[in-house]
Order: sequence, then C-alpha cells, then structure tokens
Amino acid sequence: MRAALAAILIATIFLPAVAAAELTVEERQEMLARTTGTIVGVVRDAQSNKPLSGVSVSAQYLGDGTNTEGAYRIPLIDPGEVEVTAWRRDLIQSTQRVSIHAATETTANFLIERSPPPCCTLQGTWLLSLKLDESGKATPGEVTVVEGAVSFSPSARDPFPERRSRLPSDDSTTDEFGRYNIDLRPLLGEDITRATTNTVFAGNPDSDILTEAAGFVHHQNHVEITFIPRMSHGGISLTGVINDDEIRGEWVKRDYAPSISGSFVMRRSAPTPNKALNADVE
Repeated sequence: MRAALAAILIATIFLPAVAAAELTVEERQEMLARTTGTIVGVVRDAQSNKPLSGVSVSAQYLGDGTNTEGAYRIPLIDPGEVEVTAWRRDLIQSTQRVSIHAATETTANFLIERSPPPCCTLQGTWLLSLKLDESGKATPGEVTVVEGAVSFSPSARDPFPERRSRLPSDDSTTDEFGRYNIDLRPLLGEDITRATTNTVFAGNPDSDILTEAAGFVHHQNHVEITFIPRMSHGGISLTGVINDDEIRGEWVKRDYAPSISGSFVMRRSAPTPNKALNADVE
C-alpha cells in the first residue's frame, strides 16, 4: 500500500515536469502568448510630433528599438504594474508605468524632449587616473590605481564606422575618436579583453584595436567614453560629468555580467592632441 502511494506521489510530482519538457516550440509560444502581455507604442518628438527612430524602449529586462515610424513592440511581459523607459542619447529619458494583462496588448506612447546641447567637446589630451573599487572574482593585486593619457582629435578616424551608419539621421550628437595610452593590466589582468563572451567588429585594418577610444558629450555635460569600442565586451566604459577641463565619474569593464569597476578622474592637459600619442591616427 505504501509503495503504491509512493508511486502515485512521485507521478504527481514529476509528470507535469515531463509534460512541460515535451512541449513543442509552437505549444510553448502559445502558452507564453496566453500567460504574458505585450507593450506597444509610438515615440515622437515633443516639439515637432514627428516619429523618432532608434529609441531604446525597455521593460522587465526586455526591449525593442523604434523603427522609422517611431513604433516599438515588446512581447512576453509578465502581468502586473510595469515601468517602461524610452531613451536615446540625444533625448531626455522618459519613463511611465502601465498595467499589463495576460494575452493583451497595452499601449505606452511617448512624447520626448530633446536634451540640452553639449557644453563642450573632448578634443585635446587628457591625463587619466583609474581607481579600482570592485575587482570581481579576481584576487585584487597591490596596484589599485593606474594612470595614463587619452587623446581625442578631429582628424582621428572612426574605428567603428558601421555602428555610426546605423545611428538615427536626426541624432546630432558629435562622436569623437582618438587613442588611449594607459596600461590596464594591473587592474584587469594580463588579458585585458578577457570576457564571458565577446564580439569583435570590423574596422580600420591599419588601426590598433587595443588602443582605440571613442566618446561623446551629451545632455549638456555628461560624458561617455569607450576604450576598445570595436569589442562588445572586454574593454572598459567610462561615464562621468565634465566641468571645465575635468571629468569625474565611474568606469566598468564590459562583460556579460560586469563585476570589475571603479572611479576615475580626467584632466585636460593640452587644448590640442598630443602628436606622440596620435601619430598613427592623424
């Protein structure tokens, strides 16, 4: 009797799992369609009411980019109150909350204002100090601060022109390019590009991918700088605020789950690029 009851109990526990495992792709898609909702909408310029393309719209770690009509669609959203965020680097980020219901489309339209124009450019040579705050799983070494230089020049070529060609035509942000000259190995290890996953994009064959830098100023005084921009992961990204000839902020090593990060200070040392640092980009 006990054996029979045990057999029934085991079947009760494991049969649903077996049945779920045997679902076909079509059955899984149908189940998700019945149990999750979808967010749809259009993003427009608040001044002209024209649709905005290339806007990133996200909710619950899922997202979509708007097309030329400003439209987006995010399926597979769990029911409940959800925060939806729309962002593009030349626009003021906008967020709204919506109620999601299973097997239902919920509309979230956005009217977004243009961000203030940038205060300045990155042109020139900067002295950079990187401080390590979080070393991830790696054992931190004795060195927690490294210093070097970064230089941006109007004559430096775009290391990743394909990316620029995909940006919206009405994005007036000025991208700037150059080189960095700083040894990152004391902070990141001998293989500074090591990452859980990585994609390397084609670029200028005559350029050293490991010294390339790209950056831009947006929202008046906010700065984004990327070292090794042609690698999806493995390089580092810096985010900060510029005040006259000084930038302060935080940096992170790009990875699938970033765990190495810190703070930084950049001070402009010359109004024009250092020729020694930029000899191969001019």
